[in-house]
Amino acid sequence: MINANRTRVKDLLTTHTLDQIVEIWGWVKTGRVGKNVAFIQLSDGSCFNTIQLVIDNTVNDVDVKQAVLTGTCIQVSGKLIESQGKGQSR
Repeated sequence: MINANRTRVKDLLTTHTLDQIVEIWGWVKTGRVGKNVAFIQLSDGSCFNTIQLVIDNTVNDVDVKQAVLTGTCIQVSGKLIESQGKGQSR
């Protein structure tokens, strides 16, 4: 089943859709869980690049430790924002 609301990683990286809610599906390339947040590199196969997800660990409806396992297929929706890290692209 194809979801019309789904956005491909390739499209997110080539268009300027900052500060909008987007929905992406893909596979976890890498992930790590910190004290308050988890970081996931997600790929959907639309390009070689990945997109970084930052997830609040305090949200109780998400099993973050299961979501960050390499190869896990996940569906995520959230606001696309520019990276706050120095020297990082969006």
